[in-house]
Amino acid sequence: QGKKRFIKKMDLFSHGLVGSIEFGYDTDKADSYRFREAQARMLKPVMFHGDAIITSYACRTGTGVDKESFEDGSDPQCSKSLAQTLADCADVEVHAFLRRTDYGLTYGTKAQAETAAKAKARVVEYDRQLAQFDKWDADYKKIMAQRQEMLEEYRRTSGNPEAQAVPGLPTEAELPAKPQPPVKNFTDEEEELARAEIARSTNYEQCRLPIDPYGAANPVGSFGTPKGLPEGKKVFKPVAWEGKK
Repeated sequence: QGKKRFIKKMDLFSHGLVGSIEFGYDTDKADSYRFREAQARMLKPVMFHGDAIITSYACRTGTGVDKESFEDGSDPQCSKSLAQTLADCADVEVHAFLRRTDYGLTYGTKAQAETAAKAKARVVEYDRQLAQFDKWDADYKKIMAQRQEMLEEYRRTSGNPEAQAVPGLPTEAELPAKPQPPVKNFTDEEEELARAEIARSTNYEQCRLPIDPYGAANPVGSFGTPKGLPEGKKVFKPVAWEGKK
């Protein structure tokens, strides 16, 4: 209560057209879910932290004119783009693509997919062994706690406060060895890729969507079109910042 909370980071993942972010692309709700200049102007600077960044991964958010090629040197008119409008209306820095965006490698390259497939069985077996270890370790700790309670009770009742064992009970050295956790036989990268693949497969079986709770293996990239535009994200800053930041 009484705390002011500001947005520090906003990432937009969606289809996109020049001048719009298409949250309802190719659905009967496309018009209702479309984010354009009108929606951008509803944003209030007070909602955002001073160092906030909005990143749009939608296609061509940073381009202000709808063309398939700029190889003739024509201006993509970035100053008229939705990205610039977002920057000006929210008074924050905006990162956006001028080209179409490519999600093709976000779940991994062919080599990464092969790595995940090879490591998957080892990761599953490790998890099985770890679950067994957790059970054994809990049982071992329970036994040792009970033995300690019995030893302390014996010390009190026997008049021998230095006693190290209870007569009739096996000594600690005679007990089975303390359980040891399993050893990973895979690298951190192999584990990350395998666990992501396992999660996607499980989610696809359950809801027919390969949702990955671990996030993308690789960043969103740039597609080849429109031609003549730079790949990657461009940084847009509010016009009002000129000469200030």
